[in-house]
Amino acid sequence: LYAVKQVQENIQMAMIMSPEQKTVAQVDQASARLDELDKVSKQTNNETQKIAAINETKKAVAEAAKEITKLSADQQASLIGKLATKIQDVEKTSNAAIMDKDEPSFDSIYKFLAESEIKEFDANIKNLTPKQKGLLEQAKESFDVQKYSEALDTLYQIQPTSSESEGGN
Repeated sequence: LYAVKQVQENIQMAMIMSPEQKTVAQVDQASARLDELDKVSKQTNNETQKIAAINETKKAVAEAAKEITKLSADQQASLIGKLATKIQDVEKTSNAAIMDKDEPSFDSIYKFLAESEIKEFDANIKNLTPKQKGLLEQAKESFDVQKYSEALDTLYQIQPTSSESEGGN
């Protein structure tokens, strides 16, 4: 029945004329695939099913990311925010890497995530250790040269200061 569902979605997508509506529909479809992946990863140990769900999710997210780039900056920010948050949540719960760093269509999502992380760390810079501040500066440098996934990887190395003070690191 999944194949029938996909054909139905493809027909519905083909009937949408407005670029904005098509993009929203593509983001909704990617969101549905993320939900399905989350569900499959929690309910089964069948690796074949998980791999199929991951591949379908990657494909849907890549298509949504491509469509998003066709919109205005304001429209992009809203849709990327919605999608990026969901991707992060599902990647954590499913332990699956959904976004391929070498896929150019994901740049807009990586940019959004890195930019929001940088802003958050900047807002709390007084709570960062010198090492964390150095990592933040490295991330900003990567961001400035449009290496968004690299910037995000660097930002993920910054550990919360509360755990450092509690853990004695």
